[in-house]
Amino acid sequence: MSLQLGVSWVPTDRDGLDFIVEADLRLVGDAGGAAGLVGSLTDEGSGYLVFMISKDGRYGLFRRGAGAWQTLLPMTASPLLSTDGSANHLMLARR
Repeated sequence: MSLQLGVSWVPTDRDGLDFIVEADLRLVGDAGGAAGLVGSLTDEGSGYLVFMISKDGRYGLFRRGAGAWQTLLPMTASPLLSTDGSANHLMLARR
């Protein structure tokens, strides 16, 4: 799947099944920004996981549930993330 700008939803939490979601993400433009993958979306849409990268080369993992955010892994710098506008390959998996 290739998207320049947009959102694509793939159901991943049916019956608690394992999943893998992958994407190549590019963060472009002069302003700061972030993008990521969402998984484990509950049927009512109130709970999910977010694996996020930022334009300045950081990544983090967050959970939304019960009306609040929980930080599972704080935004952490990584020299492996592209900060020059080239693609970063991301994967979010539940096993």
